Amino acid sequence: RISEGAEKERELSKKLEELNINRSQLSTRKKTIEEMESNYEGYNGAVKHIMKSGISGIHGVVAELITVPAGFEIAMETALGGSLQHIVCDSDATAKKAIVELKNSRAGRLTFLPVASIKAAPGPREQALEKEPGFKGIAANTIKYDPAFANVMQYLLGRVVVMDNMDNAIALSKKIDTNLRFVTLEGEIINANGAITGGKYKNNTANLLERRAEIGKLEASLQQVVAEAGDAAAKQTALQQAMAADRLSLETLD
Repeated sequence: RISEGAEKERELSKKLEELNINRSQLSTRKKTIEEMESNYEGYNGAVKHIMKSGISGIHGVVAELITVPAGFEIAMETALGGSLQHIVCDSDATAKKAIVELKNSRAGRLTFLPVASIKAAPGPREQALEKEPGFKGIAANTIKYDPAFANVMQYLLGRVVVMDNMDNAIALSKKIDTNLRFVTLEGEIINANGAITGGKYKNNTANLLERRAEIGKLEASLQQVVAEAGDAAAKQTALQQAMAADRLSLETLD
């Protein structure tokens, strides 16, 4: 029995070691991405300058103010394009102050979206489209965000329709006589004027949303590994105690 316990204890020790290595790797990767986010790596210089300027009334960059469901990252990055790096602020006055700062520091140009001033055109009713083949949702309705930014998100994505693939997107764009843009899960766009944009970059550089999504996935994986390690450690402790009791019992018999 003691020899069997020793074998199980070695197996648990090996499992714990592997889990701890995995936890360390996940933690390091998560920390790296979080540092990239906090330093606004991947954003243009003007974004970095304003987000670190301390100007009051700045809410954040569009990319960091939205939560995108898994599988929709490419569609949203494509639909938003450069708007991902627009900055949401509270008012025109804040936007003017930030623009003066950019001019004085020659840090670049940016678009600001003042919550108090942005007006969004009415979008299509989702119920009117939900039975169409390949329809995934109105883009603004597929993401999560603070309700305070509803007008901004409707302005950016309220007239963008997410579709599963290019064939269904083209078909629906021809069927509906309205000023809408269609974007597929793989990133093709069918514009209101009929122009179609698609393809793939050789290097995946436009991945601001995917990077943010990875933080959430890493956190979930970390929690699972920590739970498994805790379970293995508890089993190891119980086994060690049982083995110690068995040894004591044998010594008593002797």
